[in-house]
Amino acid sequence: MRILEKINKIPAGTMIVPLFISAILNTICPSILRIGSYSQALISDDGLKVMMVLTLLFTGTQMSISDIPEALKRGGSHVLFKYLAGAGVYILIFHYFGNNGILGTCSLAILCALTNNNGSLYMGLVQSYGDHADLVARPMFNLNSGPMLSLLTIGIAGSNAISWQEYVTILLPICIGILLCTLDDKIKLSGKTELH
Repeated sequence: MRILEKINKIPAGTMIVPLFISAILNTICPSILRIGSYSQALISDDGLKVMMVLTLLFTGTQMSISDIPEALKRGGSHVLFKYLAGAGVYILIFHYFGNNGILGTCSLAILCALTNNNGSLYMGLVQSYGDHADLVARPMFNLNSGPMLSLLTIGIAGSNAISWQEYVTILLPICIGILLCTLDDKIKLSGKTELH
């Protein structure tokens, strides 16, 4: 039936198609995903944190320590400039308007919109159009696709304290994955052969 081939014809189809199917199922019959036991834990939001840790771990296994300079060059510059621009706007808005923000949008929502990115969409596009260097740049995007840089900015602006546990929970699975890949390059998924 060649389902994967048809899905791959859609840009980022491996992420978008399951997303739309899940949205349709959850709209028509919200309880269908809550059938209990292992299926519910995997498919529903109950297993979201576990899936996030696994995503970070498997992302780390796509790069070894020797790939870090390329990841910093390709992904780090994007993350740095996007973060600096978004954080600068947030700090100005927070300084003059506080948590209420402007035009009915709170300053925290503005911060998240300007500094975060969609790592899943990036991975979907990399599978179709990227190369190995794009793949190993993915861990850099994890830095601003989660709460870490947002929390840092909130702390800099003086609106809240920063919890170091938040940084550890994001960086630890990535570092474990990088270490595993460095120790045994066969752990690396087939990213080098699939991406060209």
